[in-house]
Amino acid sequence: ARAEMEDVQRVARDSLSAVRETIGGYRQASLATELAGARSALQAAGIDGRVEPAPEGLPPATDAILGWAEFLRSGPCDDAIRVRAAETIIRHARQQSWMIGELLDTWRLAAGTLKFSAASYDLSHVIQTAVDAVQPAAREKSVRVAVEHDGTSVKTTGDSKRLAQAFTTLLYHAVHFAPNGSTVGVRVET
Repeated sequence: ARAEMEDVQRVARDSLSAVRETIGGYRQASLATELAGARSALQAAGIDGRVEPAPEGLPPATDAILGWAEFLRSGPCDDAIRVRAAETIIRHARQQSWMIGELLDTWRLAAGTLKFSAASYDLSHVIQTAVDAVQPAAREKSVRVAVEHDGTSVKTTGDSKRLAQAFTTLLYHAVHFAPNGSTVGVRVET
């Protein structure tokens, strides 16, 4: 009986996770929404707290980061929500970090100060790095990134960081413009 109850608990947890994952895409956390929720939660708990109004005109990634951070700061929450908040904050922070890096590199290129370092490397590792980098965005849209590679080493010489940056940008745009639930293919040939 104990084993059966443990199975029931496991199935219930898995089902709840699946439901949360499914409906999670229908609601995007925003600073204004999370502040309103924090105000309600504080009032319901009988806590007289001050929650500042949401600033207007923030980029969506910044809005999501601030919304979830404010929600976490507002009080206790269960582990599943805390994990979801942390994942959202990390994903959007990485996205902003990447965009800032792109802007800085564009500026360095225009200023003639962008540095390249040539070395020999395996191209398949660079492509895998790019695929790994876009996986959070792909999961968010239910887009599958399929890599077709026969496993042979593809040696080349160049700046692996810049090439990874270019592949990541291409893949990110492919995922961004792909319809939800579709597949973006990457083929590595020798």
